[in-house]
Amino acid sequence: FTVSLIFDDLNNEVYENAIDRTAEYIRTLEAYTPGSISRYAELSLIPDQLKIPRAELMFAELYTDNEIIIEHLHVCYDSCEATKHYGISNFIAERLDAHNKHNRTVEFLNPHIF
Repeated sequence: FTVSLIFDDLNNEVYENAIDRTAEYIRTLEAYTPGSISRYAELSLIPDQLKIPRAELMFAELYTDNEIIIEHLHVCYDSCEATKHYGISNFIAERLDAHNKHNRTVEFLNPHIF
């Protein structure tokens, strides 16, 4: 595997399995789905990387950023379960599985940075 192929696989998995479905679930809750990059940046839990990091740092940041997403997904899951939005909590459980798999992949490929 090359670094670019790994990132390509991760991006494809997220794009194919999360983006549209997340927006659909947000709309079913009658909430606003942001549409501009600047609004997404305001709402993001992930700090922006403005430099071009080495591969080891890129993977370390990916792992850390993914941990932030996993923590947030747990909060969302608990909220959906508490409000009986079970279809959404099932989707979030699937995303938790996917994000945990992403971190295992990063750990496997770069054990010396963890």
